[in-house]
Amino acid sequence: MTNGSISVVLRFNLDILQRDNRKDPYLKACKTFSISPVSFLTQRLGQQEIVMRYHGLGIFGAQALAQVLQSNKTLIKLDLTGNYIERGGTHVCQAMTLNTTLTHLNLSFNKLGKSAQAIGNLLSENVALKTLILKGNDIGDMEATSIAEGLKQNVCLNVLDLSHNLIGDIGGIALGQAIAVNETLVEFDLGWNTIRQRGMMAFLTGVRDNTTIQHLNVQRNGIAESAPAVFALLQKNTTIAKLSIGYCRIDDQGMLAVAKGIETNSTSVDFRDTD
Repeated sequence: MTNGSISVVLRFNLDILQRDNRKDPYLKACKTFSISPVSFLTQRLGQQEIVMRYHGLGIFGAQALAQVLQSNKTLIKLDLTGNYIERGGTHVCQAMTLNTTLTHLNLSFNKLGKSAQAIGNLLSENVALKTLILKGNDIGDMEATSIAEGLKQNVCLNVLDLSHNLIGDIGGIALGQAIAVNETLVEFDLGWNTIRQRGMMAFLTGVRDNTTIQHLNVQRNGIAESAPAVFALLQKNTTIAKLSIGYCRIDDQGMLAVAKGIETNSTSVDFRDTD
């Protein structure tokens, strides 16, 4: 590094240290939690998009960022994939109930299972978020139930990704009830969970009554003997353009039921593993 480069870095760091904490919620929060400000964030908090994957933000780093999100008016897209924010996700979600500009939030692979109640509150109170990606967060039945309650009241979300989680039958039933009354979702990814016959039957029954979802992915779950629910879905629902049901352990009789549904519906049914 040249002397000129070192000088620029030193001036930048000095600028950070000399900012008035009363006017900078991020620096003030960092001081409160006794953590060092992340230069990657300080350089981008005034921008419309921040993609900060696998930076090791951690719990307290997420709490500090949450202080900014409450009142930030410029950020539109935030990607915090793989930052191990864990219970810090609760603070991010609480902040999002007040945020009115962020439309895309990716919190994948952050171990957010314990933040489920806050996620549910986010969905019921936020009026701006269009895309929420919660892939690979150890979300189970209890957490999915909280999310489902939020979905029932949501008025803005178009895309929801709950793939690669631990959602089982109870969560599938709750999400099915939510989808039946939700009027905003266009894309829903529930692939790679542990929902089996009872849960899939209830979930697909809920989707049957939905009038907005166009792309639905339930691959790598267990449709099995609930394949007739796919037939009923295809008979009634004319909104879904693409349905992914690959590797769902559908037997020969079930495939016949699905085939009959395809005959009367223009939906593209994908049996491949698409993830």
